Amino acid sequence: MTNPTPPDVLPRHGWGDVARAWWAGHWADLPINTKRIFKLLSTGIAVIFLIAGFCLGRAVEVPGSEKFWSIGAQPIATLIAASAAVLAGALAFMTGLRSREQDREHHCSERSWSRLQWVIDKGSSTNPDAGLDEGLRDAILSEIELEAAKLDDESLKKAVGFYRLQVSAAFAATDLIE
Repeated sequence: MTNPTPPDVLPRHGWGDVARAWWAGHWADLPINTKRIFKLLSTGIAVIFLIAGFCLGRAVEVPGSEKFWSIGAQPIATLIAASAAVLAGALAFMTGLRSREQDREHHCSERSWSRLQWVIDKGSSTNPDAGLDEGLRDAILSEIELEAAKLDDESLKKAVGFYRLQVSAAFAATDLIE
């Protein structure tokens, strides 16, 4: 019985550089440059607000006396600047949370790939005292599959499935020989 060929995802991504593979897998399918869209969108929103402010300023007379605006302009500007600072802080906080979550996912994914590599290395050892029997190998592979499902890592799922297929084919071949 010949060994099955590995899935397409293994040669392309390899065992290392999981973050690059994950990033490329999520963003490679987008046909457009997201940075360019963000720049155009933010510029467009700013222009719309400027035009709206200009039109509003031309259409409406400034309420109140000049004395009110000479006293009240500074606190109003401070309030607007403080609001912008709070908004920027909230945005930075949310970006930090997202980055932390991505780091955690990357760490879990890298750990799962390392565990799978360890199982493969121990399983291919010719030393009978490798310490990895069939039950332990199955338990570890099941845990790796659960983590891959939790992380939604298709390439890890395929790699575990492919390795299980290879191991079952190898055990079937040794059972036929004995």
